[in-house]
Amino acid sequence: MPRTRSRVLAAAVGVALLTGVGLAACTPGPSDAGAGASSSPSPSSTTPTSTPSPSATGPSAPAADEPGQPGEPAEPTAAPPQPAPAPGDALAGATLTVAFSGYDAAAGALVVGGYVDRVLEGGTCTVTATKGGVTVTGSGPATPDATTTSCGTVGIPRAQLSTGTWTATLTYRTGAASVSAAPVPVEVAQ
Repeated sequence: MPRTRSRVLAAAVGVALLTGVGLAACTPGPSDAGAGASSSPSPSSTTPTSTPSPSATGPSAPAADEPGQPGEPAEPTAAPPQPAPAPGDALAGATLTVAFSGYDAAAGALVVGGYVDRVLEGGTCTVTATKGGVTVTGSGPATPDATTTSCGTVGIPRAQLSTGTWTATLTYRTGAASVSAAPVPVEVAQ
């Protein structure tokens, strides 16, 4: 019996050693950082650059949770401060950008959307469409968000429009100040 016990014990120790060696071979050590790594990027990895990878004998790669390290998402930064507007002119230097425009058949309306490049409280967005001496308008409230003031979707119902190409201009107005985007053509379908 003692001989059987020693064989079982020797077999158990052998299996444990082989398992430990096998696991150690599968796990990279500090000097193996970058060696044997998978060539497919992980979901949080960044686009590869031309920076050479560390050698197997060089220092280990820094931990990914250290600030400013490769593979770590950049921290959000605040928008640069806007120059102070002249007294009485909240829109001095502001830009209104058209984000989309067109005829929305499902909504049955000419639609235009855009945003002002600064955060402003209140205000109204108006789309003015002209064609052949006819002018029609639609408006909606502007809504401030984190870095801009959104006009959302401003529309003019199909019942007010004839078929053809209209020239649409989006304008943001607050108090006596206003800013307009460049006019855009919108084709109204039959």
